[in-house]
Amino acid sequence: MPLNIINEEDIFQAAVASQRHGRLAEAQAQYLQVLQMNPQRGAAYHNLGVLAFQVGQYEQSLQLLEKARECGLLTAGVYCSTGDAYTALRHYEPALEWYQKAIDVDPDMPTAYNNAGAVLLRLGRLGEAVAAWEEVVGLAKKAAEKEGPESPRAIALRHFEAAAHNNLGEAYLERGLLPLAREKHQLALDVYPGFAAAHSNLLRDMLYASDLTPQESLAAHRKWWEQHAADITPLQPVRDCSPDRVLRIGFLSPNFHEHALAHFLLPLFEHHDRDALEFIAYANVRRPDEYTLKFAAQCEGGWRNIVGMADEAIARMIDEDKVDILIDLTGHMADNRLRVFAYRPAPLQVAYLGYPATTGSPFMDYRIVDPFTDGDGADAFYSEKLLRLPRTGWCYRPPAPMTDVDVPHKPPVERGGNRHFTFGGFAAAPRISDETIRLWAGALAGVPDSRLILKAAPLNDKQTRAGLRERFVAAGVDTERLTFLANQPTLAEHLAWYRKIDLLLDTFPYEGLAQTCDALWLGVPVITMAGKTSAARTGAAIMNHLGLEKLVANSESGYIRRATHLARDHTVQGAIRAALRRRMEKSPLRDEEGFARDFAAALRTIWHAWCKDA
Repeated sequence: MPLNIINEEDIFQAAVASQRHGRLAEAQAQYLQVLQMNPQRGAAYHNLGVLAFQVGQYEQSLQLLEKARECGLLTAGVYCSTGDAYTALRHYEPALEWYQKAIDVDPDMPTAYNNAGAVLLRLGRLGEAVAAWEEVVGLAKKAAEKEGPESPRAIALRHFEAAAHNNLGEAYLERGLLPLAREKHQLALDVYPGFAAAHSNLLRDMLYASDLTPQESLAAHRKWWEQHAADITPLQPVRDCSPDRVLRIGFLSPNFHEHALAHFLLPLFEHHDRDALEFIAYANVRRPDEYTLKFAAQCEGGWRNIVGMADEAIARMIDEDKVDILIDLTGHMADNRLRVFAYRPAPLQVAYLGYPATTGSPFMDYRIVDPFTDGDGADAFYSEKLLRLPRTGWCYRPPAPMTDVDVPHKPPVERGGNRHFTFGGFAAAPRISDETIRLWAGALAGVPDSRLILKAAPLNDKQTRAGLRERFVAAGVDTERLTFLANQPTLAEHLAWYRKIDLLLDTFPYEGLAQTCDALWLGVPVITMAGKTSAARTGAAIMNHLGLEKLVANSESGYIRRATHLARDHTVQGAIRAALRRRMEKSPLRDEEGFARDFAAALRTIWHAWCKDA
């Protein structure tokens, strides 16, 4: 009978399998066992470096990859992994150098081209990024022609080709080129139908467009689950059905860090009733910061780092944690882990805040919404049951540096701060839709000699500015009346620009939340329009909470009329400015304790209903 001796290679291959299936702690222990047997096994150091990268330990990843090279493993894979670690640390020039080393060793390595393209995009070198991604597409086509479309290499390269198309879609979206973004995201999905992230990106693109009805949007979102979650067998979570016991509430998000949504979530976390609710966070956060620590401090039920973990492993952890209600804060936005919900790790699953549309999921029981964004007729547009909070769907806390900033009652044009009446368009470039440009052009036309300041992250890119300038020219706007600003390096500089704005103009059909609240807190009135979807009614909801319905239009002509009338009437504008901070403080938007009570009551209501039916 042969002896069953486990050798170094067996352990190494077991570690590779563990890592592939997201059992990272198990994989780490196995790689370390390999290194005890053979301290010169460079591949073990390489894979440990990749594992450290997966869980967000980027400095440690660099150290382990250096050990791999010291062991003589001078491969394109090690060089590319080193580039990835430098990218995560935002050391972009060294990252590009390592990607180039990988390409020098293996000119046909798609990962190096693909990841180099992402770095080039962040450096504002869009043309070079596109060229890198086109290299990936070319490699895929070459392999298909040479080895056949169903060869293992051709199939593998199709996945990289899909990733390249997806990256191009993200680049175009960031620069406000929505039709091109949708085209590339669709192409990524055509090339690789199992590409769930590209499919989510395509759904998110729909939020910025108005060519789909809510019914069509719902159908499109449902297809995501049919395509990417049909293979999942749900768990069978068993929980104590006592209706009034302490509930364990799980929150899953990649945004437990300095992020716009943090200013709406921290009040809830800090004021939740610990005698009734126990919060647990499942954090897909790659770069923790001081905000991460603030969130973690409020999670008496536990803080779980899920970076790099497989969906099923996360789901089983949630079930083992005995979570009663699991809340998704991301929807189809970046770094979502929606497939976790298909495992049904908690008896009740809820969507909230991060995505202003349905998830389309048959596994998401409720969606917590604002009563104004989603009124009585909205239920038909969601796969989830709508759980309307009684007063407001959000609680806003201004960033700390803004808390004590004074509010000038006179607009800048009257204070002498501007020579011309100045509108502001402070919004991400994708939100500057064709409808938005028509609205803003109409406001400029209605106020002769007025100006518009546009502020968005990618406006430091010449091509982005040129494209936006052309779109305004097509709408009849003299570009001398436009000022383009990229994001400012400090919050103080960002706030200074609000003091130059007489009136902020909201976008449509995807309206602002954080930027609208920031503007109102700083004493800048905002004109908005009420549409048919949740994303197109955010501004209207905020104004209703402040008693400023007169700043809400119901049509494009009404929007332009309100903007021009307010621009001409400095007395009315001054009165609105003088009362804005007080209105904010007295509104439900700033009632942190009351919002936490409303939120808890809503969760208790659905728990009671579940207990009754269980």
